[in-house]
Amino acid sequence: MNANGIPNQNSALIEHFPIEGTPFTVVGDYRGEKDKYYMTLGNYKVSEDCEDFKTAREWHTEHFWEVVMVVTVATIEKYNEIKKIKEEIPQG
Repeated sequence: MNANGIPNQNSALIEHFPIEGTPFTVVGDYRGEKDKYYMTLGNYKVSEDCEDFKTAREWHTEHFWEVVMVVTVATIEKYNEIKKIKEEIPQG
């Protein structure tokens, strides 16, 4: 990015900003005509697209139940993946 925060030709088109002390990351996506930011949990998009980093980082404070639902779905899917892997392992 240049000094104005605009990606130049040599910069990454997507950046990840881990939120310290949480399992969440804010993703900055500079591929479109307008930059967008959103919060993720692993491969799951938690928030809507936001116009700036601060709004994306704080999105969960006003959308608690949406975050709870995404975390619940992610947990169930990971549990099912682990269960399937365990079932495929031959038991002694």
